[in-house]
Amino acid sequence: MPGMGSSAQDYGVLSSSLYTLVLLSAVAALGLVIILGIISSLFAVTFRGCLDRYFQGRPWLVAEDLSQSPRARFVKIGFGLLWVVDGLFQLRPDMPGGFISQVAQPSLQGAPSFVVSTANVFLNIWNAHPIRVDLATAWIQLAIGIGLITLPRGVLRRGVLYLSLAWSVIVLVVGNGVGVFYHGAAFVTGAPGAIIIYGFASLYLLAAESGRDWTKDNRVIAYFGAVFLAIGGIMEALPSAGYWKPHVLSSMISQMSSANQPGIASLGPREFAKLAAISPVISNGILVALALSTAILLYTLPKSKVSAIWASAAMFIVWAVGMDFGIFSATATDFNSGLPFVVLTLSLMRPAEVPEVATAVNVRDNTVPEGPFTKIKGFIFGLPITGFALSVAIMVAAVFGPVSDAMAQVDSTGIQTLPPSPAPGFSLVNYNGKHVSLASFKGRPVILTFLDPVCHDSCPLIAQEMVAADSMFKKSASKVALVAIAADPVFHSTKDTAAFVASHGLNRYKNWYFLTGSISQLRKIWNSYEVTVVTPREGMVLHSQLIYFINSSGQETSLFEDTANQQLTSSYVSLIYKAAQPMVG
Repeated sequence: MPGMGSSAQDYGVLSSSLYTLVLLSAVAALGLVIILGIISSLFAVTFRGCLDRYFQGRPWLVAEDLSQSPRARFVKIGFGLLWVVDGLFQLRPDMPGGFISQVAQPSLQGAPSFVVSTANVFLNIWNAHPIRVDLATAWIQLAIGIGLITLPRGVLRRGVLYLSLAWSVIVLVVGNGVGVFYHGAAFVTGAPGAIIIYGFASLYLLAAESGRDWTKDNRVIAYFGAVFLAIGGIMEALPSAGYWKPHVLSSMISQMSSANQPGIASLGPREFAKLAAISPVISNGILVALALSTAILLYTLPKSKVSAIWASAAMFIVWAVGMDFGIFSATATDFNSGLPFVVLTLSLMRPAEVPEVATAVNVRDNTVPEGPFTKIKGFIFGLPITGFALSVAIMVAAVFGPVSDAMAQVDSTGIQTLPPSPAPGFSLVNYNGKHVSLASFKGRPVILTFLDPVCHDSCPLIAQEMVAADSMFKKSASKVALVAIAADPVFHSTKDTAAFVASHGLNRYKNWYFLTGSISQLRKIWNSYEVTVVTPREGMVLHSQLIYFINSSGQETSLFEDTANQQLTSSYVSLIYKAAQPMVG
């Protein structure tokens, strides 16, 4: 049952303030990282001998270091840079407010319930603390990227690789919904997901550090690329994806090309959208043929440089034309699968063996390489691990810290301060048959709303948010009167209100009141509080979802409209609590 007033506003409303806050937070975090980096460097230098003895003789340290091969170095630096840029994308001003609604939720559509349930654990934390969690995710990705680029072979770089692998799994579930279940998932949208490529790169580098011979074989990367493209191409070809139908593909690409971006970047998508509008069969056929033919080429000729060049060029074209480079949306988190795939396939052009000189040194000197903190440059090497520690600290602080109301402020009209004036009086009947008036609450703060007794979605949610906010006052909770007035011209008897209270467990709260009266009494009160009630021909009653805050003297202090957005419940609870706090004291 949607609200009747202005509801979900554009997340760009708070772009400027969010940008400032994120920027200041990033600067403060960078300062903390520098301080901790110096401390950790000094600590490691002091205990260098202990560290060297502890890691002496580890199999993955004494094995041939294939991570020094030109191919592995290309993958390491390429994906290190990608992780850094992705981390910077995470600091975009629209990201705290737009990630869930514009990135996570669309990707979770159609996903199995266990995937949705797992993702919601993280998303609920994000809802409650959007800026802090966004900052933490940015630092985790920056830590991974800086670590891959700067850390030498050793325990820290191995830790960064395991972190990148674990983070890839988290992003695959939370941010991508496993990447294949959302409607329209296909080659042109990046399916089965860029993060799978990041995860594969992490596995490849871990194996190279451990001296695994299979990392020398072109077929491993080529076969991975073939499977990736085959999945995306098959999904593109499925009728259920809808891309063979008129206007589907053209509309999607046209919408992407309309984003704020340089004109030259949108040229390719605009022209391809025109072709898709004229002939969706031909345009989609090109994409399917490109994906499947490239997959076959990589599979049948995995060691051919022609395969690598063709695969890189083909994906670059689709990345530029079909994915619009993946970065121009205000909530874009990465380059989509285009650029990571190109980096991976271009690595096939590089040798997979370690240069002879490096091998000779490795064989002759079978000692543990110097730890990353044992030189002056150890300070730089300390940044990624320190950044990760900082991100964990931010995450922990977010989980146990106070709930943010930022998202509710954006989603609703926000708290509106009202000029001091007596709240319109009323005298009605509670759900238990007792007569109650506004005057009877004198000396107690009142949180007042209007609910439909037979509503089964928005109204129960608003009621539970009010109760949850009131519970935050702990010992003072019972002093607050939580009052709902029936907002249904048809179902408004005490039997209806009592059923609502019982079915939602509200009868456990002695300070919960659900009031009703005759239709003439209710209409008079609706008008007094500017509540619009509409009875449609079909479906539930539509009414304004307003919450008034009335102080102990009976004066209206503030008002806001609750959109009953289930994804932002914790933010609304915080907003109600903060609005009522001045009245409770």
